[in-house]
Amino acid sequence: MNGTRSAPRGTPIPAASNATRPFPSPTQKKSRAWGLVYLLGGLAVGFGWLWGNTVQLQTSEAWILQLSTGIQLAPHFAILLQVADFFNGHLSQPQVIADTWAWGNQFLILICSIGVEFPAHSPATKKRSAWFGWGCALFILLNALADYSYSALAGFWEQLAFAGMCLMMSFFFGLLAIHLLISGLSRLFGR
Repeated sequence: MNGTRSAPRGTPIPAASNATRPFPSPTQKKSRAWGLVYLLGGLAVGFGWLWGNTVQLQTSEAWILQLSTGIQLAPHFAILLQVADFFNGHLSQPQVIADTWAWGNQFLILICSIGVEFPAHSPATKKRSAWFGWGCALFILLNALADYSYSALAGFWEQLAFAGMCLMMSFFFGLLAIHLLISGLSRLFGR
C-alpha cells in the first residue's frame, strides 16, 4: 500500500455531519436568510389575504343592502367582530341578511376552493370535484358582481380592476401565504 490506512471491509465510514461543525456553513446561513425573507413575505401576503377578505365581506354586504358607500381606503377590520354582534343580537334584520350572505359566501368559496384541490380517483369523487368547481365558479362570479357593482362610482376599467384585485387578494393570497410561511419555517428550522 502507499502508506495510508483504510477501514477494514464492511466497516462504515462516518459521514461528515453538521454536528461536528461549531458554526453553520455559508450555504446554511444563506438558506436561513431566505427563510426569514419567505416568512416575512408570507406574513405580508397573509395580511393582504385578510385585507381582501374584509373588503369582500363589505362589498357583499353593500350589494345585498344596495348601498354604494362604506368601504374606506384602509380595510375595516371591525367587520370581523360581526360574529360577536350576531350572537349578542345587536344586528337588525337587514344586517343579519347581509352579514349572513357575506360570511356564507366567503365560507363557501373557501370550502369549494379546498374541495377542488382533492384528487378525483373514482367517479364519485370526480363528480364531487366537479360540483366543488362549479360552486366555486358561481360564488366567485357573485362576489365579483358585488365588487363590480360596489365600485360603480369609478369607470368601467377601474371597476374591472377593483373586482379583479379583490378576487386575487381573497382567493389566491391565502394559498400563497401558506406556501411562503411553510417554506420559510422549513428553511429556518428544518434540515
